[in-house]
Amino acid sequence: MTTEQRTTILGRKHNASRADQLADPVVLTRLATLALSLYLAVMLGFNIVTLAVVVVVAAVGAQVSTEFGQRETLVERVLAKRRARQ
Repeated sequence: MTTEQRTTILGRKHNASRADQLADPVVLTRLATLALSLYLAVMLGFNIVTLAVVVVVAAVGAQVSTEFGQRETLVERVLAKRRARQ
């Protein structure tokens, strides 16, 4: 039995798909949620009200970027509708 090494082919495909992953709406939504949460915490100070706002922002960001028994997330559905209108 002979084995072939395909690491270079797989490596190139993996590197090419990495850039595409950053343009994914779910990844962008989660990055924006994290950035907004950190920005709010730093700019408004670390107190109970800010913590509550950050938790709400994180919960909403997680909700719109998570699949709940459906094929697409809310972010992907909204972007698909927006692209269909154009």
